[in-house]
Amino acid sequence: FSKKGLATIDGKFKGMVLLPDEWVQPSGLTFTPGFNGFTNNNYSIDEWHTMENSGAVFLPAAGGRTNVSTIQVGSTGRYWTTSLDGENGVSRTFNSTSDGTFRGAGRFAGFSVRPVKD
Repeated sequence: FSKKGLATIDGKFKGMVLLPDEWVQPSGLTFTPGFNGFTNNNYSIDEWHTMENSGAVFLPAAGGRTNVSTIQVGSTGRYWTTSLDGENGVSRTFNSTSDGTFRGAGRFAGFSVRPVKD
């Protein structure tokens, strides 16, 4: 069972859901893993709060920035990792059909950051 998949929250916020290893699905809600569009998992705000309280994390498809222009907002998520590839950064990238690691992004690129703590 994969612990990640795409979702839409409140009919307008598209992104990727990550589930913890020991996740217990909340009663009355479903989760379909995978990258087959943003329509498999649709949650209202209240439903999302229930998912979040069970440990689910939502990474919005916030796109990125190139120079002064924003790109791919609502269709692609680009998140910096802590890794470097030489002088360039490494990002985790997802869209409606795939999820993977992108190497070689210039550190000047405006990707999202998701702070975490134990």
